[in-house]
Amino acid sequence: MNLLPHIEKKTYIWTDDCPSYNKLIAALESDSKVVSNYKDYDRVNHLNNVNSFHSLIERWYNKMGGVASKYVNRYAALFNIKFQVGRMDPTEALLLGKSRSTAL
Repeated sequence: MNLLPHIEKKTYIWTDDCPSYNKLIAALESDSKVVSNYKDYDRVNHLNNVNSFHSLIERWYNKMGGVASKYVNRYAALFNIKFQVGRMDPTEALLLGKSRSTAL
């Protein structure tokens, strides 16, 4: 439950079938999928996808020369924006940035 304040409600969560996550998932009103072995895999919910995404984050943090723990939320937010905008054309990215800045 210590993770509760750090995760948005309705976040999709992958777990390893440990029952200790159930209370957290319920509190977040989230959907979840167990990916503890190959029988649980499907096209999207696959351990390779989890590992690949984690590797992207890790490489990005390494380019920064490491990230101080107190700034990890800020770097995660920047990574999220970079990840979403990275495949957009410039006009689409500009519109997304404009919509997000007006929401603040």
